[in-house]
Amino acid sequence: SMMRYSNGQFRTKVVLYGTLPTFKGFTVGVRYSGIGGTRYSLRVNGNVNGDFVNSNDLAFVFDPSTPGLSETIIEGINNVLANPDNLANDYIRESLGKVAVRNGGENAYFGNWDLRAAKKIYFSGERQSGIELGLDIFNVANLLNKEWGTSKTLGNQNLLTIRNFETVEKAYVYEVNPNVGVTTPGGTPFQMQISGKIFF
Repeated sequence: SMMRYSNGQFRTKVVLYGTLPTFKGFTVGVRYSGIGGTRYSLRVNGNVNGDFVNSNDLAFVFDPSTPGLSETIIEGINNVLANPDNLANDYIRESLGKVAVRNGGENAYFGNWDLRAAKKIYFSGERQSGIELGLDIFNVANLLNKEWGTSKTLGNQNLLTIRNFETVEKAYVYEVNPNVGVTTPGGTPFQMQISGKIFF
């Protein structure tokens, strides 16, 4: 059998740290972390294979051009493919007419910038004791623009839901999830933290 992607698979991960030289007691540091290419699967909401688990069966992705396919399924798949907010579009198109590959969907890259500024104030000329004041801004890009520093990543997506079982045709009746591949921006908004540290 073919190798497949694992649940923890990712394509790119970047973590950078940097600190500027101290200037007049001020220190400024930045941290960047980003990840891209995390994975998700297209699934069926229902127990297709009879294993008593309703949340792990991979979806068969109906090709809307298949002759004899129900109008409801054709319309449902076409609407999903036409939805500009559907981030799973490529994965769905690659899967038309077959069972979706587990973890075949790939999320886009996103990252966050954190900023730390600190200032040392000495109690005496010997520079042995004093106080260090600090300001941390987490996800600083989000402070500048609320669209920045957010992530649009998908977890496993239910493409189909089982609605019925037709005993005459011996086939499941499916409903297409119109919101498959749609997500709201995630992540944490910017946060600020002020700190003070006395040193001797």
